[in-house]
Amino acid sequence: MLKTIITWVRKWITKATSHPKEPAVQPIKTNIETLHAQAPKTLSEEYLDEKNKVRHRLERWALHQDQINSRILNAYLTLERKGYSPITITMLQNQLLDMKTFLPNFNQMKSIAPHNHAKVFDVRGESVRIWSVVEVHVREYENKIFH
Repeated sequence: MLKTIITWVRKWITKATSHPKEPAVQPIKTNIETLHAQAPKTLSEEYLDEKNKVRHRLERWALHQDQINSRILNAYLTLERKGYSPITITMLQNQLLDMKTFLPNFNQMKSIAPHNHAKVFDVRGESVRIWSVVEVHVREYENKIFH
């Protein structure tokens, strides 16, 4: 009986102290259903209004690829699809050298304001990311444009 207990304790200790293999690196592609599931369930009224504004603007930008906002978002998505991380404001500007009004238009895409172009980006320092509140809509836009 003591031998059985010792064997059981050894197995238990081995399981408790063994380290599972590191998880495999996930591909960059994001599953839209996963994003829907991970999206915050409750948003402030301001965020909800902005999210709806972004959704409508993305539909329009998808139809009008020559618009400045479409071009800025497409430049971001292109860099992301090529594996660049982090993506910086300078990198985006370098993708759109012919665009004289890049900075004012980009600034309108990173803030919530009554007359903004729709907040799509979250910026920390020089680093640019898709605003998590609207990421699912941006990925739907990406699927329309790049597939």
